[in-house]
Amino acid sequence: MNLSNTIFPKFVLCWLLAISLVFVNLQWAHSKDNLRDLYLELKQAKTENQARGIENRIWKQWIIGPNKEVTDLLAKAMERRRAYDFAGALSILKNVVKKSPNWAEGWNQKSFVHYLREEFDKSLEDADKAIKLEPNHFGALAGKAQILMSQGRTKLGQKAIRQAVKLNPFLKERALLIEIPGQEL
Repeated sequence: MNLSNTIFPKFVLCWLLAISLVFVNLQWAHSKDNLRDLYLELKQAKTENQARGIENRIWKQWIIGPNKEVTDLLAKAMERRRAYDFAGALSILKNVVKKSPNWAEGWNQKSFVHYLREEFDKSLEDADKAIKLEPNHFGALAGKAQILMSQGRTKLGQKAIRQAVKLNPFLKERALLIEIPGQEL
């Protein structure tokens, strides 16, 4: 048996795998850089229409996971959620966060499903994980505000919604803001 025939293909396979991992990591890093630019654009948006377009671009970035497998799983979970199969969606999302615990959107979507199931403490816990991983996640902050407000924790809810509106001045959930005399909205 000629060893060069078996070693060469393994070397090439390892080399190709290494290149593909670098490419995926570069895409992920580019996505993070792109998000920083989009967050800045969003804060500077002059109109609601302009902000909606930027917001949509941000959501498109958020739902792209660190690999195709978890991105596809998240899409399936969101399909299940839209079909009101919250148990099915939650099952998939548990797998998503297990496979990719550092991806904020997995936690955010899991939080949303818990919220829809009226499991507010679990929803809040997952929203906090999403925010810890992505402090600019105005969607998770708005979700956290809704959870807290539904629990009667108005002061904390107002703090969260104000953080979200600082990131996204045209946030749809800004209607949750309660005017406090002497404070600017």
